[in-house]
Amino acid sequence: MPEPAADTDGSALRRLRALVGSREFRFLVVGGFNTVFGLFLFVAFHALLGDQVPYLVVLLASYAVGIVVAFTTQRLFVFRVEGQVAKDLARFVLVQLTALGTNAVLLTLLVEVVGAPVVLAQVIALGVIVVGTYFGHLFFSFHRHQEAA
Repeated sequence: MPEPAADTDGSALRRLRALVGSREFRFLVVGGFNTVFGLFLFVAFHALLGDQVPYLVVLLASYAVGIVVAFTTQRLFVFRVEGQVAKDLARFVLVQLTALGTNAVLLTLLVEVVGAPVVLAQVIALGVIVVGTYFGHLFFSFHRHQEAA
């Protein structure tokens, strides 16, 4: 069996650096953190308030807290944009409200129709939401028009 060729020009290392430095990788890391943080908030609020308030109120509370962290981390670490903070925040909130509405529908369907436990249903719903929000933030929230060359 032939041995693999040695990477004498460092191309594998360059490809790895390019991957780690890419916006998609940063979104996976930061988005993963924000998703886990948001899920933690949902679980914590559900554990604390689940007997007193409906799960959709718990969902709303977890989004309200999580959106501040998500906006900050995505703006600084994923999309690395500057200026127009108010415009970016307004657009970010619009994308997140769309995600919240989609999440509420999916969560309700999974809990009420499918019969899934609330926390499991939220984990499943989040899997769908994460993909949509990436594109929403990429093409809307933090979009910058390129100047003509």
